[in-house]
Amino acid sequence: MESNQFDNVLLFSLGSNPTLTDKVAALLGIPCEKAKVMHFADGEVFSKPMVSVTGKDIFIVHSTFSPANERLMELLVFLNALRNDNAGRIVVFIPYYGYARQDRVIDEGDPVSALLVADLLKAAGADKLYTCDLHSLKIMPKFAVPTENLSAMRLFAEEFQRKLTANNIKDEDVTVVSPDHGGVGRAQSFAELLPGASFAYADKHRPAPNHAKVIGLHGDVQNKVCILVDDIIDTAGTMSAVCAKLLELGARRCWVAATHGVFSGNALERLSKAGASELMVSDTIENKNPSVFTISIAPLIAEAIQKEVAAKQN
Repeated sequence: MESNQFDNVLLFSLGSNPTLTDKVAALLGIPCEKAKVMHFADGEVFSKPMVSVTGKDIFIVHSTFSPANERLMELLVFLNALRNDNAGRIVVFIPYYGYARQDRVIDEGDPVSALLVADLLKAAGADKLYTCDLHSLKIMPKFAVPTENLSAMRLFAEEFQRKLTANNIKDEDVTVVSPDHGGVGRAQSFAELLPGASFAYADKHRPAPNHAKVIGLHGDVQNKVCILVDDIIDTAGTMSAVCAKLLELGARRCWVAATHGVFSGNALERLSKAGASELMVSDTIENKNPSVFTISIAPLIAEAIQKEVAAKQN
């Protein structure tokens, strides 16, 4: 796409994903514009663009991981500033969408905070939202702002394919594993990207919050290289329990992949003790741990921005 097609486009990062946004900017051949983000002594947030946005099409890359509420307010206030300066179309990329797991009513009176966040984005001025591997796609049509989901699974599959080839491992010696029923669709789709790979899934229950116990496993894992696939690794309670179970049942090794590496508490230590021999995440959340292999979703975001710009011009 020629550079003049981006003449009316501005790209911003608010600080949560600077490396990712810089990669997107490099792929598009445009600069990442400056934004001012401040936190006052009482906890209030101030954010605004440092260039005029009047009439411009705005693209923002900003994940709302910890501290989730501060990240969210940075984005909402920034959206308000854009609207006050009469920006054109505003498209928000939230690679890691905070509150995504609060997506349904379990007990009477529960909030559905995933919908609330979308309501806030719409009210603040967002015209469109992109996420990456949203926890549940079923809720997306209910969002107040038009939303598209990007998936890092193809990028993970390509990287694992390189690792399998480098280790002389055939696809038929691989089993892709979902750590629970909720991730079956995701893991099955991932398995289809590795022709010849089989599929398995675990049954679990939670005796207490953030504690998981594997009560069954369906599929062939004996002497297989197992790839555990999920959208989020938070405390790693489920992933570590399933990883240990796979090795107990005779898996040759256990590799772990998740789009969002939250890694709360001693999550990495848990995975290591459980026997995970490879851990891969994407850069939806900035990862600075050298023991964790990171792939970039920058090509997915750049491609989506190109599509948005081309659609408007056509």
